[in-house]
Amino acid sequence: MQNVSTQYHETGNVSFRAAGAVAGKTFVKPSADRTGGPGLSTDNENLYVFSTCPAGAKPAGVAKYDVANGEAGGVHGRPGMIVPVKAGAAIVAGVEVEVGAAGTAITLASGKAVGLAMSGAANGADAQIKLY
Repeated sequence: MQNVSTQYHETGNVSFRAAGAVAGKTFVKPSADRTGGPGLSTDNENLYVFSTCPAGAKPAGVAKYDVANGEAGGVHGRPGMIVPVKAGAAIVAGVEVEVGAAGTAITLASGKAVGLAMSGAANGADAQIKLY
């Protein structure tokens, strides 16, 4: 076989290096090139570089826990997963959500739909979000 496509990672099991402090239960996105791996440098660490996702943007997933700048972390990213995401405003059950300020979840307005609220949540509470 030639020119074979091989999966890099399951999206629900990605590790990353934080570019800036990242709060757990907030949306994250790639912010720099991967630290190593196939077709990249010879750095054995081989981590993606993520930062907090800006409001209205499409995230790669949700940080599993708080990660200090330069430290390694984990991300939930598999579509269909229901994970806790900090609510940036009150959210009612059944609405689509987008990324709000500081990577929080808010009711979809003008951004990109990133998930579905499975239950209501108050501002600052954990919202149960089914990832798209």
